[in-house]
Amino acid sequence: MRSTAVRSRLEAGTAEFESSRPEYHVTVRVTESGNRSLVSRSAWTIRGQRRVGRGHQVVVDLERIEYAESQLLSLGSGVEVLAPEELRLSTTQVSLAIASNYRRQLPRSARPRGGKLTG
Repeated sequence: MRSTAVRSRLEAGTAEFESSRPEYHVTVRVTESGNRSLVSRSAWTIRGQRRVGRGHQVVVDLERIEYAESQLLSLGSGVEVLAPEELRLSTTQVSLAIASNYRRQLPRSARPRGGKLTG
């Protein structure tokens, strides 16, 4: 009898915790490989997905905006943030800063001209 009461309280506490977690809805465009990486993230809730050209447009719930940027950037070039605009802009800024760091390390002959890699 006691174990049933404890189990019920544990289940109620778990349900309360899960419902209190913030949800941050993010729309992304992903390549096939980006989609596999996204789906493999078991902690993420995928709300919707539709095929767009050679990739997918996916709505995913992330727990906090503070984590969304780094979590999405960890998927590499297989993902593009479409919405919300605030997250799209911040990931763009971080991506440009990363590209700038690596650009300086390239030999001059391989540096981008007009936004494209040469060589």
